[in-house]
Amino acid sequence: MLPEGQGFVSEDEYLEISDIKRDQSGEYECSALNDVAAPDVRKVKITVNYPPYISKAKNMGVSVGQKGILSCEASAVPNAEFQWFREDTRLATGLDGVRIENKGRISTLTFFNVSEKDYGNYTCVATNKLGNTNTSITLYVNLPTLPCPSPLCHVSHQGPGPACCEISCVSVFVDLLRCGWSMVCALCCVCLRN
Repeated sequence: MLPEGQGFVSEDEYLEISDIKRDQSGEYECSALNDVAAPDVRKVKITVNYPPYISKAKNMGVSVGQKGILSCEASAVPNAEFQWFREDTRLATGLDGVRIENKGRISTLTFFNVSEKDYGNYTCVATNKLGNTNTSITLYVNLPTLPCPSPLCHVSHQGPGPACCEISCVSVFVDLLRCGWSMVCALCCVCLRN
């Protein structure tokens, strides 16, 4: 029995599937019968090849010195081969303290000891003989929660409005987070207002 309206045309011993889709992959059964003998049944497996499409990719926030993992998942038949890039440079396992691991549909880019230079955008490219696709994934600074009030901030003035306080911050902390004064000071300011 064939589903109706899905591009199937059956005529005697032939089955035609027009404009086949990847979800039509699977096992099909042909049964021949007459009044003389028991039915003869044969099964045929159909595999639909298709180019890769990236089904899952997630940005990740990591603190300096921690382990970070970017992950890219692609569906494709035949399976996709993966490559990772930063700007125009192709990355490889062992270079700059990273490891690339490909297992089936998933490729991971692991940073064992994240440093400031590692933050930024990375491109995951998935390729098979039918085509390729790519996506951008970001490794970003995971800002720690500051205690209230933070010992790293000194409030010289506090008032209403967006510029609720004038704050100076410990420079080592700013360097560690690799961000501008405004971001760190805004965290202190929000913390003090709560």
